[in-house]
Amino acid sequence: MRIQVRAAAVSRSSARQLLRATSYAVWVSLAIPLAAAAQPATDTPDCNPAPYRFLRYSEDFIFVRNPACQTDFWDAVKHVPFGPDNEQFLSLGGDLRIQWVNGRYLSFGNEGGDNHNVMLERIHLHANTRLASAVRVFAELKSNFEQNREPGPLGADVDRLDIHQAFVDFGTDRSPLLRLGRQELIYGSGRRIFPRNGPNVRGNFDAVRATAPIADWRADAFVFRPVSVDPGVFDDGTIDTQTFWGLYATGTPPSFSPFGIDVYYIGARRLGVRFSQGPATEQRHSIGTRLFGRSGAWDFDHELTAQWGSFGSGSIKAWAARG
Repeated sequence: MRIQVRAAAVSRSSARQLLRATSYAVWVSLAIPLAAAAQPATDTPDCNPAPYRFLRYSEDFIFVRNPACQTDFWDAVKHVPFGPDNEQFLSLGGDLRIQWVNGRYLSFGNEGGDNHNVMLERIHLHANTRLASAVRVFAELKSNFEQNREPGPLGADVDRLDIHQAFVDFGTDRSPLLRLGRQELIYGSGRRIFPRNGPNVRGNFDAVRATAPIADWRADAFVFRPVSVDPGVFDDGTIDTQTFWGLYATGTPPSFSPFGIDVYYIGARRLGVRFSQGPATEQRHSIGTRLFGRSGAWDFDHELTAQWGSFGSGSIKAWAARG
């Protein structure tokens, strides 16, 4: 279980307002015994020092089978074996993120730009089930709420209850893998494909993804459509006017050691998209490469991308260099 509390203030704030903004998280934190937090960390080599991941489906809690690694209050539900040989298992988890925003002059002096004591709540609950050595089902529910924003919630503020992820895996991380269903995707530094973590409602995609390890590389082929954000209950649908596809390979070949390199192609077709010229169909292709790594105290992430395509009767030619 992960708990996040964030506060942002553009104008005056008080300790009383901040305490009220975080009151929703207090009851959750009280559920974690102080004794669990006081337990010493284990040095057992088989223990995972950072089990919680940004992509929750990438977590692996098999290490809690070792009693010496069970130091977290939630370990009891993080790896529940079942089946005749106990090789199948269920893992349960969730996220609670609360944000309090007190802002003034958000419209640069225009009317309606102030927002006082805006509360944003994000709640996720998931179940990860390994049914066989090469078959896994992952499902995640989401619930997102907002209070006090004027003149009303933003488009990605409210989604009362819906399916955030629901996919099946055929294969494992160490073998060719096929993933089918609603899922989060992130590649590289997240500049091109990312699950939109900033807004209150996190982004997701209806996708088919094939992954294969090849020597020092991991290669992905994918096709996906974004999922809409609708405020009701189980009403988020696929945005069928937008289609993306591509190939993405990342690796650490010995000739680049200790650095890594990504190479990719991403295609996109969007119907009725609007730019300054008006609405039209966009067809865009991107190729790029990314060099990343660490050398001593120096971290770096450099990326070069070229784009071409069409927008209506016009052409697209663009490039970007980031570092």
